[in-house]
Amino acid sequence: MTITSTQASARVTKKARARRRGGNRAAIGISVGRVVIILLFLALWQLASDRWIADRMISSPVHVVERIVDVLKSGEIKDDFATTAIEFVLGYVGGIVAGLVLGLALGAWPTVGKLLEPLISAINGIPKIALGPIIILWLGIGLESKVGIAIMTVFFVMFYNIYIGMRGVPQELVNTLRIFGASKAEIIRTVILPSLNPAILSGLRSGIPFAVIGVIVGEFLAATEGLGYYIRQANDAYDAAGIFTGIAFLMVLVFAMNLLVTIWERYSTRWQR
Repeated sequence: MTITSTQASARVTKKARARRRGGNRAAIGISVGRVVIILLFLALWQLASDRWIADRMISSPVHVVERIVDVLKSGEIKDDFATTAIEFVLGYVGGIVAGLVLGLALGAWPTVGKLLEPLISAINGIPKIALGPIIILWLGIGLESKVGIAIMTVFFVMFYNIYIGMRGVPQELVNTLRIFGASKAEIIRTVILPSLNPAILSGLRSGIPFAVIGVIVGEFLAATEGLGYYIRQANDAYDAAGIFTGIAFLMVLVFAMNLLVTIWERYSTRWQR
């Protein structure tokens, strides 16, 4: 029996719809599973509070929610949240841009890269919390020092992703474009950046927690405002609910940035779907 092009097209469409339905069911199942895990964790936490572990040590979900509602109503945490959000965004973007630029530069000039790689590795091996006091000494206890620490922590994550990713760029294609007179900007736009897209996405996602760590370390060491300062004050007062409240607001920042990276990831990889 001969299959017409219309019938073949209908079969392909039917299979594509079936795959989409299967993908949707899997996505729903994963979302439900995540919700169940979170609810089980909260239930176990509530059960353990003041039964197995003292409430002053771990507080409870109910007390934390009550505290979050209180600080939102009073506006007590508004300035601290805004300060940390600004430091986080500036430090994250600064570290990403610096790591991307230097990674591209040293990847494009391997001799210089090999010359500087031991120095960069040595600096990266130093715990960032040990360099925090020096940066605070240089930049003061204001916003600049927190942004500086965040840039430093994010920079190395992005730099190594790009620097190592440059080794996978198809050099034959680059050379071919050069023969046909393509400019450096055209080569970067059409070959290098598309080849580095997985490395860039990895650096963007991996840099988020490092930016938070950098900012909070700076606020723990020396600050007069910020979520790190809020958490430190709660810790000094043995206020577990206050500590978890500060952590909850930090999670909001992380979730928001992860969402932005996910949106960019879907946009930049749309051609693969």
